[in-house]
Parts: sequence; C-alpha cells; structure tokens
Amino acid sequence: MKRTMIAIAVAATACASTRAEKSEVSAADLGRLSPEQMGPVDEARQARATAVDEEARARLRQQEAQHERDLAQADVTAADASAQQAEAQSKIANETRRPDQLERASRLQERARAQKEVATAHLEYANRLFDARQAEAETAAKQIEFRDARLEKAKLDAMRQAKVPASSAYDTGRFQSRVHDSQQSYEEARKQSRELDGQATSSQRRWKDLQRQFQAKGRGAAPTG
Repeated sequence: MKRTMIAIAVAATACASTRAEKSEVSAADLGRLSPEQMGPVDEARQARATAVDEEARARLRQQEAQHERDLAQADVTAADASAQQAEAQSKIANETRRPDQLERASRLQERARAQKEVATAHLEYANRLFDARQAEAETAAKQIEFRDARLEKAKLDAMRQAKVPASSAYDTGRFQSRVHDSQQSYEEARKQSRELDGQATSSQRRWKDLQRQFQAKGRGAAPTG
C-alpha cells in the first residue's frame, strides 16, 4: 500500500512538472478544434505573419544603413585627401611667398576644413542611423517572440473555450507569463529604437545643414588656378 501511494505521488509530480513546462500547444491537441473554433488562432497567426514581414523590412533597412555608412566613410577619405592637397599647396605658397599662391592655398585649406566637417557629420549620422536600424531590427525580432507567445495563448484559450479535455494539461499562468514577459521586452526594445531613431534624425539635419552651407560657399567662391 505504501509503495502504491509513493508511485501515485511520483506520477502526480511528474504530471505536474510536465504540465508546468509546457508553453506551446501541440498540433495534436489543437487539431481537436473545428475550423469554426479556430478564429482567434487564425487572427493570431496573421499577426505573427505581419511581424515576420516587418522584421524582413527592418533587416533590409539595416543593410541600407550599412551602405550609407560606407558612403560616409568614403566622404571622410575624400576629405582627408583634400586636406593633404591643401597642405601641399600651402607649403609651396610659403616657399614662394607669391600673393596669388598664398591666397589660393588659404582658400584650399578653408574649403578642406569645411569638407572635413561635412564628412565627419555625415559619418556621425550614418553611424547613428545604423544603430537605429539595428535596434529596429532587434525590436522586430522581439515582436515576433511576443506574437509567438500570443499565438500559443490564443490556441490554449480556444481549446478551453471549446472545453477540449486536453486543455487541462496546460498551465494557463505559464502561457500568460510568457505573453507578459515577451510584451514587456518588446515594448522596451521599441522605446530604445525610437530614441535612437530620434538621435539619427537630429544628426541627419546637422549634416544636411553643413552640406548646404558647404555647397553654397563652393558655388560662390570656387578655387581657381
């Protein structure tokens, strides 16, 4: 008798443990629902599919941001080359002391400094943009995790609504905790993504302003000779 009671207790513990560990509804259990009872599940699946599409677009924007960063780095390289050229002209002008060469060297140096300022601002923007797009992609991945949790909870809710006996094998609290935790993680990631996006936008405005000023000066006083 004592051994029988122990065996029952062990079996009950194992069953409870298995029940507590489940956070996904099996296909076999879900298959007990009729098509008419699958409405909330289908909606949750569509929401997940939308999240997957959003992640794909976010990854594409991340690649575009990397391309922008490559272009910005090329601008910095060009600006460094212009600075070296201006320095070489300055050395020649200082040796000859000819007024026209001194004036030209001065203009070249001023333009090189402005070009470097623009290029640096471009690179700063590109780096912030990449960080923002990376955060956006990570947020999209978090959203998929959240939608996964909502989908599994929708499956269990539908089974319980239909009074499917197999639904008793699942711990509703565990499903709800998964939804809560994944939603919180997603919301935190989205908040950070928005902050980084705002910083990137501010950096872009500064770069564009400097770029317009540089181009205006170039049209008004282009170096000659």
